[in-house]
Amino acid sequence: MGRGPSYLTEGQPIRMHVFLDKLLVEVFINGQTCTSVAQDRDPRCDGIDLFSEGATACCTQLDIWDMNPA
Repeated sequence: MGRGPSYLTEGQPIRMHVFLDKLLVEVFINGQTCTSVAQDRDPRCDGIDLFSEGATACCTQLDIWDMNPA
């Protein structure tokens, strides 16, 4: 996946929805979407990491749901 959306400004709160399946990563940030194929994804990996580069970020809420196959 490439770098994050350039339309976000420093200090702006973000709302992020992330959908993962076997080969697809789809991320919605403040209503904008970024979709990527995870070709190198290790099938043993079944989680996500949250991190911030170059600044401090605070996660105020995290909800995780299992998705059923289509």
